[in-house]
Amino acid sequence: MSLSLGLKKQSKDSKPPKSVMPPKLFDSIKNLTVSKWWDIHETNDFSILSKEPQEKNLKKLLFYCYEPWQNIKEQYITEFGITTKSKQYYAAVSKVAILTCRFSLSQDKMDGFWLKLAKVDLEGFEKQEKQSNFKTKSIVENILGRDYIDPEKVKVIDFYHYVELAQQKAKDGKRRS
Repeated sequence: MSLSLGLKKQSKDSKPPKSVMPPKLFDSIKNLTVSKWWDIHETNDFSILSKEPQEKNLKKLLFYCYEPWQNIKEQYITEFGITTKSKQYYAAVSKVAILTCRFSLSQDKMDGFWLKLAKVDLEGFEKQEKQSNFKTKSIVENILGRDYIDPEKVKVIDFYHYVELAQQKAKDGKRRS
């Protein structure tokens, strides 16, 4: 879960920045590791999709990373859907955005107060997300009886299928009890 970096959606006639070759990118939940997926969500930096780290021309790199990141998110949603927790997170993101606009226009202290509260709620979601990635990994390892799932090697699609399998196995276990 993350906020975008504020880049506008590219139009069909957008041109790539001059003098930069398109970088090699991870472009699918089938080839992106779950550790990179988590890093992108935690840092809001989708330049992590680059297979070849490029410190120069970050803005130019982001130009090439925007669409693949949107496609990867769509693949994830198509494959796994959106959880209630995700819906709540995106509602909190929207609330912060709306209140930011409202406060920018009005400069009313009450609007500023509500904006601060909404930001605190959003930060709470973000802290929960950071803590829950490795907690989820540990629970999946435990339920599936796996010794170790390496986030640096396991692909996003595989990891979240493991999560679904662990959830199903846990439900089946509760029914038998």
